[in-house]
Amino acid sequence: MLIEKMNHEQSLLYIRILWLILALIILLIAILVILYRRKLDRQRSELLEKTSYINGVENERKRLAKELHDGICNDILAVNIMMQTNKEEAERLLKNVGHDVRRLSHELIPPRFDNTSLAELIESFCQSVTAENGTIVKPFISTSFNAQNLPDGKAIEIYRIIQECVSNAIKYGYSKMISVTLDICGKQGSISIINDLSPLHPISQDKPGIGKDTLKMRADALQAELDIRNDGEEYLVELKFQL
Repeated sequence: MLIEKMNHEQSLLYIRILWLILALIILLIAILVILYRRKLDRQRSELLEKTSYINGVENERKRLAKELHDGICNDILAVNIMMQTNKEEAERLLKNVGHDVRRLSHELIPPRFDNTSLAELIESFCQSVTAENGTIVKPFISTSFNAQNLPDGKAIEIYRIIQECVSNAIKYGYSKMISVTLDICGKQGSISIINDLSPLHPISQDKPGIGKDTLKMRADALQAELDIRNDGEEYLVELKFQL
């Protein structure tokens, strides 16, 4: 009876060990599945980011091609015609061409965040626009936004959105005052660009065009909510995105 009891206890011990081994195997399989899924999610995210970048490059090329074809090329053609009839108007158009070429060249240079923060780049951009065009561009960047370490992809999109909005405000809104506000509330970031509207061109900035299409595509890339409003005196572009 004693031997039988010992054999029974030993069998129970073996069964417990087997169950423990089985539980460890299941746990190990679950961990491997989780790690594999995370790897797949990371690969999908990287692929999506690369695809978004490629699409962004292609859209940027289309926009620049249209700017060159519809803007600068037409202005040069007009200069050639004006040189025969109105030299003062030709000189004015040449100056506009120079501004457009300089603006496009600045937009082609990708922002770098190695030794410069996004806030510093935006402030520098606003200062350069103010100096070149005479339009006053004032940046209002909260300390919480300045302290936020955004990924380079998101930072580039934000910088390009501000570039696009400021350029549109000057070119189509004939604005003399533009404010650029960046803030963070909780887990949500916000970008707000407000410009005054010239009474001589009250609705020109509402016209559809490649600038608005590019802005919407950039908002989609940032996964941001885009809101555009015009009250007749001011034009507002606002984006809200998750950090």
